[in-house]
Amino acid sequence: AYSSTIKDWSGNANHGTITGATWTRLSSGLWVLYFDGIDDRVSINDADNLSFGNSSTDSPFSILAWVKTTNYTLNRTIISKENIAGGQREWNFQFLDDSTIRLLIFDPTPGAQVTRVGTAPSAGVWHLVGATYDGGGGATAANGIILYVDGAVLSSTASNNASYVAMENLTAPVYVGNRIDLDVDYLGHIALPRVLSGVRSASQMLNDLNQERHLFGI
Repeated sequence: AYSSTIKDWSGNANHGTITGATWTRLSSGLWVLYFDGIDDRVSINDADNLSFGNSSTDSPFSILAWVKTTNYTLNRTIISKENIAGGQREWNFQFLDDSTIRLLIFDPTPGAQVTRVGTAPSAGVWHLVGATYDGGGGATAANGIILYVDGAVLSSTASNNASYVAMENLTAPVYVGNRIDLDVDYLGHIALPRVLSGVRSASQMLNDLNQERHLFGI
């Protein structure tokens, strides 16, 4: 089970291929991945169920992951579907070098970026981080993004763009712990990353925390 691949147990067969990242076993018995901040990643092939826009409208989605980030001295991607050099930008959930956490969604036709940003959780300890987007699209799309830390809604700031319409269903793979250009490298541990269709509610986010926290000694 703990090899060069990660199995997708959702039934969607979005399995991941590990490059560089190494397995670490927690005292609970859970195996997690350590990323070295240089070029480690987990790559997941492009699939329609990992894209949430069709150039006209967006659809809702949610992202969750347990993270133990070493520091925020550089931008650190948690999970992304974004190839900037190839013009294949869809979404990116990441930490920034000003100790913030951000969900970015992108409409490539006008080159319009939409974000919501909040304060990142403390480094060096485990946290459950998450983001949801209601798929509202348009000039106020960022208003439909909610960020979560440890099961609670995070105070955050929306940055809208009047040119934004919707994401597009492009062909970039999903990367955990990096972006496809290997330019936003995660440093630290990531466990149980999830990209889900639909908006996970605040009560579901809190339930995820309470059901899984024992695995991380919290």
